[in-house]
Amino acid sequence: MTIKIQQIIPALDYPEEGVPVMAAEAWMHGPTKPRHAKRKDEIPDIDVSLSNISNVFDFVEVNPAIYVKNAHDLKKHDLRDVDAFIVDPGDPNILPMSSVMYELFSTRKPVLPPWDNWGYAWRGKHITGWAKILGYYSFVPIGFKDVKNVLQAVRGIKFIRSLNILYIGDIPSNSVNTDTDPIRLYEKFGCTITRIPFHEYANEVENADKKRAKEIAEKWLLSFNMMDNTETKVEKYASIYVAIKNLMKKYETNALTVDCAYLPSIELVPCVTASLISDEGFPFGCEGDTNQLISAAMMMGVSGQASLMGNLFENALHKDIENNQIVINHDVLPPSMACEGCKINFRDFHEKQKGSTLYADLKKEIVTIGGMDFDSSEMWLSKGKVAWTEDTVHCRISIGFDVENAKRIAKEAIGDHQVTVFGDYVDSIQIMCDFLGIKTRNI
Repeated sequence: MTIKIQQIIPALDYPEEGVPVMAAEAWMHGPTKPRHAKRKDEIPDIDVSLSNISNVFDFVEVNPAIYVKNAHDLKKHDLRDVDAFIVDPGDPNILPMSSVMYELFSTRKPVLPPWDNWGYAWRGKHITGWAKILGYYSFVPIGFKDVKNVLQAVRGIKFIRSLNILYIGDIPSNSVNTDTDPIRLYEKFGCTITRIPFHEYANEVENADKKRAKEIAEKWLLSFNMMDNTETKVEKYASIYVAIKNLMKKYETNALTVDCAYLPSIELVPCVTASLISDEGFPFGCEGDTNQLISAAMMMGVSGQASLMGNLFENALHKDIENNQIVINHDVLPPSMACEGCKINFRDFHEKQKGSTLYADLKKEIVTIGGMDFDSSEMWLSKGKVAWTEDTVHCRISIGFDVENAKRIAKEAIGDHQVTVFGDYVDSIQIMCDFLGIKTRNI
């Protein structure tokens, strides 16, 4: 997903006769600050100036700068496709930019200070001053890492605000406590929900295009290690994939959650399809868990990768925590997260000889782990590393993660399901949460 950045430059008129003599002679037309001149000669390891930023981050586009004096000037430009604004409005007590700043912050899109080729926003206090006055949040980058983190946060915000969630089943969920108030979710995240009943999903599976299902089943037979006699019903499970993709297209949705516990048949569990569409860029929430789905979307948005979800401390032992490990356990595994060269097993659901799930060992890499509270008000985050993976049948995959403080996570983690993505994105997600008004706790 590409983000578009718009720089806005104040076009302020200062008639020479209207400027006090001292200010005109000593400030506006005074000598160059000597250490500023030296600063311009300092060369960064990576040039993140706006003129070069697209060469550093391939998901960023920078529009040509525009000059404005007031909100009327601003409204002459079509800025609907802009994802973040960069502006140096000056001191709120001095420069007449109040109408422009009000309009920019009212878009609920990130408003940021300009930074130099080092990623230093020297005048960032001007933006934070305006943000405080208008009741919003801004972020002041100081260095390459900060620029990277805030741009990833902007990408994450754009991603969740583009979500239209296909919700299959009952609202509220029959098995988890989660926020499904469509008005609150739209106001907080900008995402929408389209709900359909179980019978519509079941009918879509039953009537799925058999030719298309057969084509997909043939690919699965070549790609996966079929176990538990799943090869005998693989076309049926491929019909689930066809049906869900058809429903997502029909309702113009790009995320999915299913109130799984009340499905009319185990044969309709969408675990394999959920695993695959996560790799296709569509967030998934199990059991109607919209909070977990939004957490997944946040992690997928900042990272550009698939995410994995599951229950915390299920299929866990005392010795796990004693060894400073946490365990996440569920039935959804994006194939992209499997270790290189590892076989991916296509198995039944909970050893029932019905339904389908995937299993593979995960890459032993650094991960970001987190979960969201039931009312979407707070999120916990932690960095860890994959230590081991085990096929635990119910649920199919258990993953052990080395973390800094497993006991603290056991005490303070929130949310019904947790989400994991490869890489360290804790800082980017914290910035994203700050823009969205979500509290964070880094455990």
